[in-house]
Amino acid sequence: MIYNFQAMRAVAALLVTFVHIDIFVAASGLTHRHLAFGNFGVDLFFVLSGFVIVHSTAKSDPTASGFMVGRIVRVVPIYWLLTLAVFAVALATPQLLGATTADPLELAKSLFFIPYMKENGLIQPVLFVGWTLNYEMFFYTSFALFLLLARRNLNGTVILTSLFIGGFALAVQIAQPDSLVLRFFGYPIVLEFVMGMWIALAARRWPEQASPLAGPVMGLAAFCLLLHIVVVADAPRWLAAGVPSAAILWAALMFERRGRVLSGRIVQLLGAASYSLYLSHPFVLQGLGKLIEPVNGPVVGIFAALISIALAHLVGVVIHLKIERPMVDWLRGKNRTSPSTGTARTLTSLGARR
Repeated sequence: MIYNFQAMRAVAALLVTFVHIDIFVAASGLTHRHLAFGNFGVDLFFVLSGFVIVHSTAKSDPTASGFMVGRIVRVVPIYWLLTLAVFAVALATPQLLGATTADPLELAKSLFFIPYMKENGLIQPVLFVGWTLNYEMFFYTSFALFLLLARRNLNGTVILTSLFIGGFALAVQIAQPDSLVLRFFGYPIVLEFVMGMWIALAARRWPEQASPLAGPVMGLAAFCLLLHIVVVADAPRWLAAGVPSAAILWAALMFERRGRVLSGRIVQLLGAASYSLYLSHPFVLQGLGKLIEPVNGPVVGIFAALISIALAHLVGVVIHLKIERPMVDWLRGKNRTSPSTGTARTLTSLGARR
């Protein structure tokens, strides 16, 4: 386990939460543009995901089917549960939701990670933050396919997955197809998974290497992210946000190897609960936003924003401990009893989040 990466997950989830407090701070003159720095949480998650998949696969040596089962068990249950919760709200009280409707076809596409466009013109599933999971499942499926074709050779799998994802993204950018699905999965943000994979592969080659440049690299990466917001907002996201995110991941790994570790219990718990927090925070923020809407003002809004962030983290931790982790443990336990020892070994070892 890499403690600094768990801390990065906690930071990434917090950043994404900040993006969605715009419902509280609008009365203060703050807009979504002022909170846009929080979008970098997604880029951190994607780079981390690429690293973790290679890192955990190297340890467990799963079959392609075992790898995919492990990913599904880890990602799908809590996502489906919360997606169905949103759908139930859309059925019972549709006035509480905007572009999300109780459409069975949209529900099916959401549950099976098929992108579609809502009435508001955004490509989002029923649980709107789940758009990132469409990319995650695209990455997992690609990796599993090439794990099979490369006969579980990790280097070959990373090379083939990188060529496929990079080539697919390039082809889509050149051809600009009419298909929404192709354009969605061909968006260059998918290159961030590739960055994470190659850092993990390099880390295996030099397992004990540390660097005194970790601090300057992390500082420069943070400056580049700020520069992207203030100066070059139109720069390609994979370049302006993905590359600095990859640099931050590398620096966090170097800090870990030098013994500079964020191993505090609260930070690690928030990192472990980051997936539940990511999926559940819209319920908390939008619910509280509806409650204070009649009295919302600059002071009330800012105070409510701070309360909502704290409450969202608390709810995320509770969901992680009481719902997400028990479900995943139960499903892993069921799979351990199956005849497929490769799958069982995979499910046991893929404990790292995303």
